[in-house]
Amino acid sequence: MIQPVQRSRRVAFARDVVIQVIGGDALVLNLRDETVFSLNPTGSRIAELIGQELSLDAVIDTICHEYGVERHEVAPDVHELVDALLAKGLVVSVPDKGAA
Repeated sequence: MIQPVQRSRRVAFARDVVIQVIGGDALVLNLRDETVFSLNPTGSRIAELIGQELSLDAVIDTICHEYGVERHEVAPDVHELVDALLAKGLVVSVPDKGAA
């Protein structure tokens, strides 16, 4: 069983994953096993932030700021999306910056 990522950690898209944005929506494709995951515009923005290897806390803060919503409204959805991407092998945990 895949464990959820610690919320202060960063995740990145797996090596064999490509993202195609079409009209604000995103398709996340794992080229290795042809897994496809569709994201709405908000999910697409979260994916963009994941691509910047921000911590999950920073992703949540950015979404809160950009959409004018409270952290308690956004955090569960971001965690759920990241956990789903992790379970499908589309994202992987990234060591903290500065960690040896």
